[in-house]
Amino acid sequence: MSCNSVGSVFFYPARSILAMHCDIPPEIDQLMEFSIIGLMDSKVIIEDSLLPFAEPVSARVATKLPDFAVLNAIPSCIQAINLEGFGPHASHFFGLLGSVMLHLTGDENQKEAVSDWVSQGFNACFAMTDSGGPLASQWTSVWDDEMENSLVVDKIWAMNATQSQFAIIIVRRKNSMALTPILLSPDLFRQAECKAMGSAFLDGWLPLGSIKLKQKELNKTAILGKGGIIAAKQFLAIARPWLIKALVAHIWFLVDKNRMRIDSKLECMLDFISNIATSVTIKKTFDRYSEDQAMAMKWVANEIWVYAIRNHLVKNMPDVRDLLSFTKIEGSSYRCFYEIYQRNKQMRIS
Repeated sequence: MSCNSVGSVFFYPARSILAMHCDIPPEIDQLMEFSIIGLMDSKVIIEDSLLPFAEPVSARVATKLPDFAVLNAIPSCIQAINLEGFGPHASHFFGLLGSVMLHLTGDENQKEAVSDWVSQGFNACFAMTDSGGPLASQWTSVWDDEMENSLVVDKIWAMNATQSQFAIIIVRRKNSMALTPILLSPDLFRQAECKAMGSAFLDGWLPLGSIKLKQKELNKTAILGKGGIIAAKQFLAIARPWLIKALVAHIWFLVDKNRMRIDSKLECMLDFISNIATSVTIKKTFDRYSEDQAMAMKWVANEIWVYAIRNHLVKNMPDVRDLLSFTKIEGSSYRCFYEIYQRNKQMRIS
């Protein structure tokens, strides 16, 4: 990547964090420079100084992440995905990630309640993607924690929304960008309006739907507040590398079933993102760079799936649709780029 290119400037904050784990191959640099050109909006192009970003300094403070037993079940699930595809194991995989969120943010009473619901055969969904837009500042799903203690939920593309009996919903706190997980009990979830959106993904195994709900006085037992504001960020730092590993396993399943081809560039990029994801899942601490690290990984992974589609390596349209959906759900390239940019835009070399 040329030191004078737009890509070298704007990919640098993400690149430098990923380079802490392994060397960046030229195939990734080329891929991300192409991505940058399409993601820069008018505000960045017109108002940014275009000066190089400063090299990040080592994080002085790191918090030890809890070691949840549920994490030990994820690798075997990914092995099954490699053999049978993501579809038959999607609900189990995302359920495991939901357990991670609950252990990070739920108190003992909330965890006991969820355990009881699951024992009754109830299914859960996780809803993050918001109808308001890709950035948290645009979200219309809001918890008013200041005056009325009201809740507005307006989520789209939630997995298994129409087939679930309770949910964990990520909302924005009123007048801030702080994110808070909310536990919707079966009683509360029954009051929500859930509608299917599009045909199911992953060979029909994964339906998506919208969730709309207005609650005037939210019971405090619905607020997953253990761990504070940082807990939601910790969850994404833990969950995103596992999601990437699951999607890479799904790609190798598609290759094995002759539903996809692999060229030398894609093989190199898959090896890179797999190694990064493995390195991050082994890491047991959370620091000032962990949020950007998770965003950078998701951004690069999104662009790898797009590369495969753009170069006609995915043979069937349903598989194309599946991979495209994962470039938009739970962290689009634009959102990842923009949030990394916002956190780092003042750290420039003058």
